[in-house]
Amino acid sequence: MPVDVKICGLSTSDTVMAAVEGGASFVGFVFFDASPRSLAPELAGRLMAEVPKGIIRVGVVVDAEDQSLEA
Repeated sequence: MPVDVKICGLSTSDTVMAAVEGGASFVGFVFFDASPRSLAPELAGRLMAEVPKGIIRVGVVVDAEDQSLEA
């Protein structure tokens, strides 16, 4: 039975590539300011651009305002 894996809290190009090379089906980026893994949307956008097609990008939020989600 196949298993899909999500690696979350990625914050550098190296961690993104490690997740991709390790076979992750999903890669997650945290947008919760209280988290030590929180990213600015601009950095997350650059990291997401490095993710190959076929791997799903996931945003992790907690009680986000609509304006934050749009950003």
